[in-house]
Amino acid sequence: MELREKDLEPVWDLRGLRERANMTQSEAAARMGYSIPAVNQWEKGLTSPAIDKLPKIAAVLDVTMDELVPALIRTRRRASSG
Repeated sequence: MELREKDLEPVWDLRGLRERANMTQSEAAARMGYSIPAVNQWEKGLTSPAIDKLPKIAAVLDVTMDELVPALIRTRRRASSG
């Protein structure tokens, strides 16, 4: 796989991780085993996935837990501040 410049930029939220994985919400939801509305709510910071599901979500998005958890936290903080 060829790295593109955008692949090297830090991703700050859950939506960014999904987009970096080149997936639509629908594709991500199907691969994760969740509904599209659930993924949408996570990306808006309205809810968060269950902690025991994070390893699967990280695998689907091809990220480490060290990337996923901060992205989820930033997504929630952004939603609560604005």
